[in-house]
Amino acid sequence: MFGPDFFAAAGSAGDWDRWDAIKDIRIPTLVIGGGFDQASTEDFQKMGRLIPKSRAVICEKGSHWAMYDDQETYFRELIRFIRDVEADRFK
Repeated sequence: MFGPDFFAAAGSAGDWDRWDAIKDIRIPTLVIGGGFDQASTEDFQKMGRLIPKSRAVICEKGSHWAMYDDQETYFRELIRFIRDVEADRFK
């Protein structure tokens, strides 16, 4: 679907674009990624702006596996998000 790899998408999914659809996500959403992730920090932040009940977090020291290489930020923000959902802070 992607072609030789995710960075050179040339297959049938190469032109797939869902940016317009993410505004329809209606549940609280945590968009979390690493500063050294394969996706750009700008894309994570854009998702956080477009999804109505969302929060975007960048684990500055993290990669695609930020839960391992930036555990402090990752779990602090995950716990904060869960507490905010439980307290119904995403209206």
